[in-house]
Amino acid sequence: MGSLREEDLLESRKEREGLYFHLLKTLDGSYSASSSSSEKMDQESMHSSQGAFTETEYIYGEAIQFCLEQIQHAHFVNLGLGIGYNEMSIFCRAITRLPDLKESLSKTDFQLLDRFKIKITSFELHSELNQHFLDYLKDDCKNPMLKKAYDHIFSLYLEKFELTAIQVKTYALALYDAGLWRLQEEVLANYQSLEKVNCYLFDAYSKSASSELWSPHFLESFLEKADDKSILSTYAATGDLNRALRSRGFWIHSRAGFAFKRQSTWAIKGLPKELPPDTL
Repeated sequence: MGSLREEDLLESRKEREGLYFHLLKTLDGSYSASSSSSEKMDQESMHSSQGAFTETEYIYGEAIQFCLEQIQHAHFVNLGLGIGYNEMSIFCRAITRLPDLKESLSKTDFQLLDRFKIKITSFELHSELNQHFLDYLKDDCKNPMLKKAYDHIFSLYLEKFELTAIQVKTYALALYDAGLWRLQEEVLANYQSLEKVNCYLFDAYSKSASSELWSPHFLESFLEKADDKSILSTYAATGDLNRALRSRGFWIHSRAGFAFKRQSTWAIKGLPKELPPDTL
């Protein structure tokens, strides 16, 4: 997380009465976004100003990869969707895990989904973002500002994993149509119905912007959903989070933070205590 300079603000678009989405460019050239109640950007951005794509891969990409290597039918929970970085990272990494699945998707054949069945639950406070991302996957995104961001995010991941847009969109929509990828709204009202979680991608706004999501009560209750084999990764490191993780049986590694943040958190339960790299 981090605020961006005013000159980095590229454009904003009013989505509905009282809510604006702002598109921003970070220092690695990738896009981030922010939402606010006015045309002026008054809320923190979704990513570090030093690089949205780079931060996502450092904090969450390694955790996604580790989980896929350790657990065949993993359940990923992302808090929150934002403009889809973590979901794209999951889709691409899942596809590349099985070469025959990658080839099958080129022919839009879904039979291999059962062999590599994962589940994803994406929480997002602003339901508009859920719908726009889903519409984009269906080639029907009507928000030009967000479409520009999605196009760029897709280009980064397709290049990194040597995939095509049709492969990723086919896989994502197959998961969605099968009920294996669920787009949920506000997490506080919906997390109690979660099935057991294998990978927490805890990407909530900072404590100053969303204090309830960093409270001891919520953290302990949220982590109660952890499977016997699970991992959590987040850009932050707090005492309340560490206590909640330990109370739910996690082993904690205080990892170097991204860019200007001193620490981030990598926590494991019932899995090999492997350490992620502290640099990309």
